[in-house]
Amino acid sequence: MTTKTANVILLVLIAICLAVGIVLYPQLPDRIASHWNAAGEVDGYMGKFWGIFLIPAFGNEIAIFAIIIPIAAASIITVVYSYIAYKKIEKK
Repeated sequence: MTTKTANVILLVLIAICLAVGIVLYPQLPDRIASHWNAAGEVDGYMGKFWGIFLIPAFGNEIAIFAIIIPIAAASIITVVYSYIAYKKIEKK
């Protein structure tokens, strides 16, 4: 699988989560369970809006980092190699 294909799949999955949240939003209760203790009992709640859209928002952030970091790393490596080559030429 290519990087481009993986990025597209990642963004499609996030879009599906967002679409399901929008479609089901009117049917959900005002408070949604957001945390469970070790016994499996709910001990944390959040509002409907945040409960539905917070996970896709985190997914978007992760997707952005997954797409941008390799591009930035490649650019940084290129700059470092260029600097090393320049310094070798400068010493001659």
